[in-house]
Amino acid sequence: MTPAAFTITGGTGATTVSGATATGSSVTLTTSTLAPGTTYTVTVGAAVTDPSGTPVSATMNTATFMLAAACTPATHLVISEIDYDMVGTDNAEFIEIHNPTGAPIALDGHSIILFNGSGAAGLEYAEVALSGSLAAGGYAIVAAAAFVVPTGVTLFPIAVGVQNGDPDGVALVDRRGAVPVIVDGLAYDGTMATFTLDEAVDIPLANTESTSLGDSNDIAGALSRIPTSCDRNTPAVDWQFTSTLTPGAANVLTP
Repeated sequence: MTPAAFTITGGTGATTVSGATATGSSVTLTTSTLAPGTTYTVTVGAAVTDPSGTPVSATMNTATFMLAAACTPATHLVISEIDYDMVGTDNAEFIEIHNPTGAPIALDGHSIILFNGSGAAGLEYAEVALSGSLAAGGYAIVAAAAFVVPTGVTLFPIAVGVQNGDPDGVALVDRRGAVPVIVDGLAYDGTMATFTLDEAVDIPLANTESTSLGDSNDIAGALSRIPTSCDRNTPAVDWQFTSTLTPGAANVLTP
């Protein structure tokens, strides 16, 4: 296998591949400098084969990727993990809230609000009021009352299940002012144009990301911020599906 078998396009200049190392079914490429936040496409040449010697299909020989920008922890509360679709019965959904800062943040006056994306309005279908405060680096969980959380993690019970997307949305909303403000939000399994509260108020979608990623009912896992504290406002790199569930702890990315 030679570097010449791989071509990378995207960005403003040419990208060169100077090394290619295969380990089992994985290949590590050494490239010229890539630009963070830029989408690239890698194309695998016809000379490359899989471990059994079968050539890579010409219809399945490309992949896109984005180099994640360097990230410092967010300066506000974030929604850091959401599991809304289980293998089999959906009976353990949860939403994780994380304080990535170095000081406690008050939760009084904040709510987790869930929105149904099946209609153009994106109507609210559940709200959980938060209270108390979240310690620096701490976590809180919104889930059914029977959900088990780690010691020291606050559980805020929710009486309904978290809808399965295509798309749907969740937002951490600050209700302390005259106009509710989204602190952090996510539309998952697609894009939502509007989040509408029960009081028929449309919330501006600032601080809300949309991702085509979805949870899986074939593989146990969740949508997670990787790293947990990072909010680049770039959902393609902020959010990943991971098969390691970590409610109340730092997220781990695994296939």
